Amino acid sequence: MSYSDWVNASRRNESALSGDKDLSLFSSLKIAAEPNFTPHTDTFAEGTALVATCQQAFDAGNLLEALRTGLQALDLIGHQHPATRAIALLALGQVQVPLGDYESALEHFHQAQRLYQTLQDVSGEAETVARIARLEINLGQTPQALELLESVIRQTHAEITPETQLRVYFEAAHAHALLSQEHPEQPEYSINCENYIEKALGISWQISNAALVFAMRNNIAALYGLIRRTETSEKMHRELLAEAVQLNDLRHQMSCQINLGHYALKRQDLETALQWTQAALEIAEQNSHREAALTCWDNLAQIYESQNKPQEALEAYKKFHLLERQIRSEKAERRTQMLATQLELEQIKNQHELQHLRSVELEQRVQSRTLELEQAQLEMLERLAIAAEYRDYDTGTHTQRVGECTGRIAKQLGLPEAEVQRLQLAARLHDIGKISIPDAILLNRDELTSTQWATIRAHTIVGAKMLEGSQSSLMRLAEEIALSHHERWDGTGYPLGLMGESIPLSGRITAVADVFDALLSQRPYKNAWTREAAILEIRHLAGTHFDPRVVAAFLASLGLD
Repeated sequence: MSYSDWVNASRRNESALSGDKDLSLFSSLKIAAEPNFTPHTDTFAEGTALVATCQQAFDAGNLLEALRTGLQALDLIGHQHPATRAIALLALGQVQVPLGDYESALEHFHQAQRLYQTLQDVSGEAETVARIARLEINLGQTPQALELLESVIRQTHAEITPETQLRVYFEAAHAHALLSQEHPEQPEYSINCENYIEKALGISWQISNAALVFAMRNNIAALYGLIRRTETSEKMHRELLAEAVQLNDLRHQMSCQINLGHYALKRQDLETALQWTQAALEIAEQNSHREAALTCWDNLAQIYESQNKPQEALEAYKKFHLLERQIRSEKAERRTQMLATQLELEQIKNQHELQHLRSVELEQRVQSRTLELEQAQLEMLERLAIAAEYRDYDTGTHTQRVGECTGRIAKQLGLPEAEVQRLQLAARLHDIGKISIPDAILLNRDELTSTQWATIRAHTIVGAKMLEGSQSSLMRLAEEIALSHHERWDGTGYPLGLMGESIPLSGRITAVADVFDALLSQRPYKNAWTREAAILEIRHLAGTHFDPRVVAAFLASLGLD
């Protein structure tokens, strides 16, 4: 395994820095940080209570509940209490990181940083910068992270807690270690890494949180490996393993065993590597540490391959790839649930706002705000639709192209401009139900079974269910399209087997746009068609698959008769 491979593997390993609740922001930042803290309103008091609930849910591993309460807390706290709002922003960002919503997490962290700058809270800003840097490093933006960290280090003084200083020094060391990997010809990165490690270890003696210090030392041991101080790294891991065994700390015991196995593999001490890795795998599987188990199976495959045991290596690779697919699928499902949770809360908030506006009889404002809220809701839903599409196609633009083509056809049919705009927007959600189709079916290159086909066809019903119940006319139109865009003019479509004009016009129009774009697109099971061949196919299907009048409008929209 190369060092770059090991960097990736170590990131997959459950790093104490990214997930350990002992390092949660709540260990160093408290609600009581609000100056002259008093719950001025019931709403504000409810919001601060929800931040604590968010912490509890996060520590318990209930990420979606933590997300729900974090979003609600942020909304209720408002902008009148900047210190408490900053804590709520950090809490929400911390939840969004393991959910994979890195863009939102970064935005919330940056908002918190700006609030702390306004409050001149140096410690709060430093804590926030450490979190921004950790996320930027994991996103491959190491130089930006280092610049941010060093700007904070230059301003460091006694107001910053030892715990926060430890985090900042470690992240700076981490950034220099990774840059040392990328630029081995520049020794200053390794030297700077060691300097920051010494500062981190020096400050650790002032910290009473033994779990925090132990976790940081474990990560520092890994950094020594990245800057090619292998003997130092291995020695630290052996010392930490002995402590972890004495403390019955299975998580760090497993982490040390993985790293010791890696070092043994590097020097081709294969029996020792096998013993360490198997011991780590046993802990990982007994305690459902799936990411760590993934790393162990990857390492075992390499060990068996080096031992010239092809059958064992093949079995290990199979285990690795099976677990990798399961983890990827679960992450996709969790991300979908996260977006759905955000959508649900946004809908509730929007409905309350519209009810309030209607109660004061500002009808013009209601209409304007309704359009804004529909657009916001559409944007959230389209993120779900694109999440489904990214698994299926090479790009995320199929939904947008189908919407544009649907709009052109609707305009050619002579529909009112407002209806054309609504159709163009709603059609972008036609395949939102595909989020429910497992990767194994959606990306299958072989012939599908009848059961698998039934699962695919069900995406029309799932999509309609996801969109139903909205008071928005745009969402109701999207629901209609999701359900009907696979119906056929001759009655052989699905899910309801509708025929002719009993199929909603919106579905008939979207069907043509969807099939045309699908023919032009590369898919796992077919090559892209030429534009001429795709147009010929649409012509051929008029009167069977498609409404002839819609096909005529489609051809006219392309300048064809």
